[in-house]
This record gives sequence, C-alpha cells and structure tokens, in this order.
Amino acid sequence: MSEEKKKDSLDEMIMLNRELQTVTDELDKNKKQIEKLEEADDITQQIYKENTDILDELAYYWKGDKANRFLYTAYEENEYDHKRAMNALDKAQYELEQEQKSLVKKEENLVDKQIKLRQESS
Repeated sequence: MSEEKKKDSLDEMIMLNRELQTVTDELDKNKKQIEKLEEADDITQQIYKENTDILDELAYYWKGDKANRFLYTAYEENEYDHKRAMNALDKAQYELEQEQKSLVKKEENLVDKQIKLRQESS
C-alpha cells in the first residue's frame, strides 16, 4: 500500500473513530434520558396513588350531594391527568427508543466501516 493510501486510510480511521465516539456519547445520553423517564413514570404513579388515597379518605368522611359531585369530579380529573401524563411519558419513551435504534444502527455501520478499513489496510 502506498504512503498516500496509508495516510488516507489513517485519516478515514480517525474520522470513523470520532464519529463512533459521537454516537457512543449520544447513546449514553439517550440511556440516561430513558432512565429519567422511568423515574418520572414511577413518580407519576406515586402521585396518582397518593391523590386517589386522599380522595378515598375524603369520600369516607365527607358525605352529601355536594361532596359526591366534588369527589366524582376530582376522581375524574385525577384519572384524566394520570392518563395524560402516562401518554406523554409513553410517547417520549417511544421516541427515545426509536432514536436509540437509529443510533445503534449507525454505530454498527461505523464499526463495519472500521473493520473493512482495517482489512484493506492490512
């Protein structure tokens, strides 16, 4: 292999390594975002449970038509807010998973290019 080709090959390998490092960093960032989403999911579930427990306790002690209407509305709002929050979390999780798949594919392609380049250099 000529010196010119070796230099080009080395430059290409350096470029591939940089790209691979960038993809690896993006994958790490993506993983941390997914972990934060899982924490947010746990917090959302806990808030929903605590709100439901409070409403259950109010329903036990608070009687009458006005109380029933208020509690019914409060339960409905709690359900609605919980579903909305869970849908938003699910959407964000899906988008992060799609991004992760794309990054993994990009990483695989870069590794394949590295292997091919090393084989050509040998």
